[in-house]
Amino acid sequence: MEFRFKNRSAGVLFTALCAVVLFSLFSCNLNFDFLGDFWRPSDTFHAGDYAALTKRTGVDFRILQFTDTHINAYYDGFAIEESFNMMRKAVQITGPDLIVLTGDNVGNFINSVWAWQLITFLDSLRVPYALVMGNHDGDFTIFNDDNQQHIVAEIFSKGKHSLFSMGPDNLSGTGNYGINIVDESGDIIHGLILMDSGDDYLRNDQIEWYDWYVRGLEASAGGLVQTSVFIHVPPCEVSLIKEEMKAYGLTDLDGRSADDAFREGPMVQDANTGLFSRVKALGSTTHIFFGHDHKNILNYQYQGVSFVYGLKTGYCAYYDKDRVGAVLVTLDDTGSITGVSFHHL
Repeated sequence: MEFRFKNRSAGVLFTALCAVVLFSLFSCNLNFDFLGDFWRPSDTFHAGDYAALTKRTGVDFRILQFTDTHINAYYDGFAIEESFNMMRKAVQITGPDLIVLTGDNVGNFINSVWAWQLITFLDSLRVPYALVMGNHDGDFTIFNDDNQQHIVAEIFSKGKHSLFSMGPDNLSGTGNYGINIVDESGDIIHGLILMDSGDDYLRNDQIEWYDWYVRGLEASAGGLVQTSVFIHVPPCEVSLIKEEMKAYGLTDLDGRSADDAFREGPMVQDANTGLFSRVKALGSTTHIFFGHDHKNILNYQYQGVSFVYGLKTGYCAYYDKDRVGAVLVTLDDTGSITGVSFHHL
């Protein structure tokens, strides 16, 4: 079913009513617990502590990436309505086994209300989904709480089909967690590592946790497990990629030049705390997925690792008309990523 209104006023009224109804439904159940588990580098990794999804033998496992949906009331009801229609269409076209949203899922106004609206919509798709926190997800909410980002993150975790986890409470950011893909025998074949890059960059403790998670997967599986990383703010290496492409006239894996790939920025992390160095040292992560820059599109292999910008999803916040949609990622029986395709919608 699509959301359709005869005029713009009806769309605005619908959005306002949704906000009121959703707040009324959930405001009576706001006993949030912001104290999560604590992590130490000496902890033993237990794969069973993390969500797992099963890949069917001989059938590609499909991950659909949405990014920068920015669901919020600053835009009129039609922007939200059409964004949801786009996301529904992408799901119908690609038939994903998992949806991952790489940050700025809501924002910039009363985000707790829009977080409820977003997960209510996502649950209607009946596909497991995971979210990464973005720099706008912790913006102003209608609740008085010193840690507004935790309120939004807690809401994300309450979806019926949500795999979002608050993650260790003593780690920087909110929502550092993993999802493992297993074969029909229950063996782990791929690990998704999701981290909160905050307003600016990943912290050192998050890099250490990433290292711990990758090594834990290897110990559990008895060998190297391929992994992918999902964050919001692009790694610092994306600036080097742009420079490399321009200096040598190189294109990305889909044939895009630097000028075509980068219509803005890139607005990369403010500090390089060594994620890419750790990625190369461990040899597990083959792809890093991110968003943040709404007008950029890229699938570039840099020193053996693919860096992928997600397509800006939907019509809330700024966008280029020819660069909105979603990215489909496919995995084979070995857990290897065999395809990254951009769906312009």
